[in-house]
Amino acid sequence: MARKPRVASPEPGFQVEQRAIVGARPMCVVGSDAPAWAMEAATFEAATIESFRMFRNAIVRIDPPESATDDFVELFRQCVVAGGAAAVKVTPRRRAAVVPVKQSAPVRAPSKSARAVVTELAAEANVDDKQSLAAFLESVMSQQGL
Repeated sequence: MARKPRVASPEPGFQVEQRAIVGARPMCVVGSDAPAWAMEAATFEAATIESFRMFRNAIVRIDPPESATDDFVELFRQCVVAGGAAAVKVTPRRRAAVVPVKQSAPVRAPSKSARAVVTELAAEANVDDKQSLAAFLESVMSQQGL
């Protein structure tokens, strides 16, 4: 008798199998990319309960997007419950950034002292005698109190 080929498991020592359970409630997930989030609240209010009958006797998890308001999420939850869902769980959503990245101030490099900037520029200067240039700049900076 031939043996069944071994199924690759996600981790050593674990094996995952999916089995249908007769009479079990379906599990539905309304993700943050669902088309329902693009609708307006007026569309939900005008919709009949028949639109939400797909959730009848189901366990429903609602994952709202960042852009959804609390009122809209609550309205959606109420419509799902009215459609006959056995249980509804609304997961916390990530909050949108207070200041979008595009509008935030650019990150500046840490500021350097005037002496460090002058010394760096003198080192990069295209002159024959860099030591005499550095000595001259040092005397000027010390006269200026830098």
